[in-house]
Amino acid sequence: MSELINLALRKIVNARTSIEAYGWGKGKLVDGREKSDLYYAKGFSSGPNPVPDKNEWVEVDLGADCSFNQIKLFPRSDILSVNGLTAGFPVDYSIQVKPENGVYSVISSVTGQQDLQGNPRIFSFETLNARYVKVNVTKLGNPPKDEPRVYRFQLAELEIFNIPIGEPVPKKMLVHTINVGYGDSILIQTPNGKTMLIDSGRYISQIEKHPVINHLKAVGINRIDTVLSTHPHTDHAGGQVQVLESFDFGKVILPSTVEYPATLRICERKGAELVIAKTGTQIGLDPDVTMSIIAPNGTNYYDSNNKSIVVKMKYGNTGFLFAADAVHQSQKEMISKGYDLKSDFLKVAHHGLWDSMLPEFFQAVSPKHAVISTSDPVTNLMNIPTGAALQLADANIETYITSLSGTVIATSDGNNIGFDKNPTTLRP
Repeated sequence: MSELINLALRKIVNARTSIEAYGWGKGKLVDGREKSDLYYAKGFSSGPNPVPDKNEWVEVDLGADCSFNQIKLFPRSDILSVNGLTAGFPVDYSIQVKPENGVYSVISSVTGQQDLQGNPRIFSFETLNARYVKVNVTKLGNPPKDEPRVYRFQLAELEIFNIPIGEPVPKKMLVHTINVGYGDSILIQTPNGKTMLIDSGRYISQIEKHPVINHLKAVGINRIDTVLSTHPHTDHAGGQVQVLESFDFGKVILPSTVEYPATLRICERKGAELVIAKTGTQIGLDPDVTMSIIAPNGTNYYDSNNKSIVVKMKYGNTGFLFAADAVHQSQKEMISKGYDLKSDFLKVAHHGLWDSMLPEFFQAVSPKHAVISTSDPVTNLMNIPTGAALQLADANIETYITSLSGTVIATSDGNNIGFDKNPTTLRP
């Protein structure tokens, strides 16, 4: 496949208003950085507004008429809003284009933009020719938590591409560690378009605020091919029924049937396949991805967290280990069974608490990247890392923590893993 060229890279940017300081600037919109740097390259920001119903716009001048069929808008990623959502991304806006000797026309209009959970908003359309691309905003998004009463139009990056028709699209796998507070929920999108949800977070009384449902809708998920519940604790399985009622799904994998009566009823009503997990078996989701259940390996546990289903996934040369809440006893069993635990990506067990990672388990996995799903701080009052965060910091492992970064999305091309957020600084 020919290399895709970002037509907007380092082009001239105009705006109604803009901040040109503190890491913000018109040029930062097209500097090639898809993630906001905390200090030096946050992206583009309009001036401050006291109310959201305010018109702001930004325009990219490509220098001459160009052919293109895709525009990507990357949200600010260095900070969230007061309510834990994406900050600064517009709610009501349109994408407009203008040829060198023409007038602006609208190619896409958005009303009521759902929270992006850190993902880019991608617009694809029939190939057109234009010199100018404008994002025209009529309603601003959520204020950032460091300016809770100030509304701005903010983007980390804007990219423009001409995707060749008929050429194969590079296959990528996405792993979303969804920010559910103290709990777990992981969405996997495979290279061939299959989807899997590992755990569903907690039950949320106001379903319109359910973080898992909202994230799945925000990234365009209509159907979940496989739903897996690692164990019945409420911070992992409490939201499962709400998720199953909100989406079509093909298969549900459970550790047992005893603790899931409502799930069984939904599966029967919707005609979905129900599978009881068995350690040592494969999950057949995508021919390009191998997924194995490697725990639990026993039945007599003093801590019920050790009953958690642990999944090892491999795509190309990249490995992922989803440890659920499997703590010391289960980790010893996985080592003694001789499983290949080596993985580039580790979803740290039990929210990174003191019992989340045996040193020998950590050594066996030897991750390059780690994600801790939690609502808790991972440092003590002296700002020193605790629990698994201490081990990760001492080993200089690139670590992402949902309580600080929100939802974290990892992308694998089969050889390397990239992230949509900057890693957490565990030591001052």
